[in-house]
Amino acid sequence: MKKTYVLGATANGSEIFLVYKKALKKKLEILGTPIETNKFNGTNLERFNRAQLSVNKADIIIADMSEVSTGAGIELGMAHMLNKPIYVFANKNSKVSSLIYGLTNNVKLYNDENELYELLSKTEF
Repeated sequence: MKKTYVLGATANGSEIFLVYKKALKKKLEILGTPIETNKFNGTNLERFNRAQLSVNKADIIIADMSEVSTGAGIELGMAHMLNKPIYVFANKNSKVSSLIYGLTNNVKLYNDENELYELLSKTEF
């Protein structure tokens, strides 16, 4: 089973990442999501090293870019430099950076959690 690292911002809460966990649990081994990242209480350097290790271990990267996130952007940059396949999902009402569209052709937009679940379930990773 392929390993994935799910990343994204949690400024408005981390509930959306429960959808990722539910939809992907039978398809991919999930190394971590922002839910676990928020619970990690390490130093800034330990947080960076943890993110870098997760990106390195993952076969693919999945990002929710519905919210602006400098950290997620850095992680996506790491993944790109390692030639990892990157899949981006975002709410249709969000402003996704043009750099994200330049980074990957795998950008999918959703209206709500139900549509996100369907997209994740149907996507071949």
